[in-house]
Amino acid sequence: MESKKTSFWITYRDSDSSPSDSDTYGKWVCTFTDRSKIARICQDAVTEHIVPESRYTDADAGQCCFYLNGTDLAAHERILRYLILNGVIPETVYGRLDNIPFELEQRTDRLALPVPFCLDHFINLYTGEFII
Repeated sequence: MESKKTSFWITYRDSDSSPSDSDTYGKWVCTFTDRSKIARICQDAVTEHIVPESRYTDADAGQCCFYLNGTDLAAHERILRYLILNGVIPETVYGRLDNIPFELEQRTDRLALPVPFCLDHFINLYTGEFII
């Protein structure tokens, strides 16, 4: 596993694979308020081969991203189960999971066009059951 620190991000990457190796790739985007917890979660997600890349903002609170092949449904299920198990996807005041976004980058003719969708495409937000 490789790690890289820039002025804004701390990134962990599996040195044997990369989400950008596929024609379509994307990231689940979450927010955090506990830097030490999210650092462990991001690092473990790559070390345990749940995702090939993860990163978080170099701050006490901010954004974290988990990258994967956007068309791989099994990979989506793996990372979503991991994020739910570790409390990364919060519940709303209404008791359902927060409908976090996934930003899918579709590469066509060397242009990356973002195609967003959300957690409710995969999970019933009220029951936590997978619908894919």
